[in-house]
Amino acid sequence: MNRRDFAVTEGGATDSSDTPDGAAPDTQRFRHLFENLPNPAAEIQVIDGEPIIEAVNHRFTERFDADEGAIGRPVTEYTCPDAAEDTAEQIVAAIASNTHRETILSRDATGATAPLRREIIPYETDGGNHGFLLYSDATERTAQQADATSRNQQLEKLASTLSHDLRNPVNAAQGWLEQIETADDDPVDRIERALDRIEAMVDKTLTLTQNPEIIETTEPVDIPELARHCWQRVETEHAELIVDDRFTLLCDSDQMARLLENLFENAVAHNSESVTVRIGIHDRLATATRVSSTPSEAFYITDDGRGIPRADYETVLEYGMTTSEDGTGLGLPIVKQIAEAHGWEIEVTKTLNGGAKFIFHNATLHGRLPKDGAES
Repeated sequence: MNRRDFAVTEGGATDSSDTPDGAAPDTQRFRHLFENLPNPAAEIQVIDGEPIIEAVNHRFTERFDADEGAIGRPVTEYTCPDAAEDTAEQIVAAIASNTHRETILSRDATGATAPLRREIIPYETDGGNHGFLLYSDATERTAQQADATSRNQQLEKLASTLSHDLRNPVNAAQGWLEQIETADDDPVDRIERALDRIEAMVDKTLTLTQNPEIIETTEPVDIPELARHCWQRVETEHAELIVDDRFTLLCDSDQMARLLENLFENAVAHNSESVTVRIGIHDRLATATRVSSTPSEAFYITDDGRGIPRADYETVLEYGMTTSEDGTGLGLPIVKQIAEAHGWEIEVTKTLNGGAKFIFHNATLHGRLPKDGAES
């Protein structure tokens, strides 16, 4: 059976059939990547029904106390010596069926050794069936998953409490307010604003608990059309919306609508005078040399209000941060949550005239060239 002759050296996995001067650039890049993976890794080939080691990185040698003698030996002798036959069969089956598979391994029967998470990545060559095995500590991953589950349960319980215990009395109080007739409406107006704020907190808290951590299904969405639709649903008073560019954005339309509505509400709530909100493609110089079918990288939403102090750029996206008496401190955290679920990076800055500016990087959007001087 032909097999590449790999060896483990101080510098990592090498192939004795190549010389450093004659190695192909792709091979050199692969070796550098393989050796510098943060977790233990092994390259194996199935020979006579056994997953035989062809190469390992230094993390593997450290983690499993392997040496040069590991090359040519079954990988399970090092990773799971007390359950070698079982795990060997799993590896061989995954590689034979060309199936990417993840498994949690108990390394011994007593449980004294921490469990491992093993990832099998098969690939085929003319020389037979091969695969990469990547290992990581399953204990930490399991603990993180348990913590996340616990936090989600707590959030769901909080959302349920807010929905039931607050919304019902708010609805009752609003009903009684409608029946009050008085010459002095100021106290009534204050009560109504307070109740509206409580109702907004309930709605936004429910939104926070219901938003997905990762958005997997997206579609091209006409952002100017969606923005105008969202603008009509928000109490914008004397504010104005200007769309600087027509473009489509790869996103979840419902989540994007929530993002826009929260930013629109934020602009109106934090500026006492009428405010103008703009939306368009960011980075004029980068997009000016592109054709309209080439994806851009970022879009912006701005207002010409009093802006956000530079010292608050980082904290303004945190829960509870607000400078408005009627604010909930939840709108911008919702914006951040939706952006991160899409894989976007959100940047808080200011416009040339000092207004608030939110830039969403790493987006996939298409559109015609922006108008000169539209972005501020």
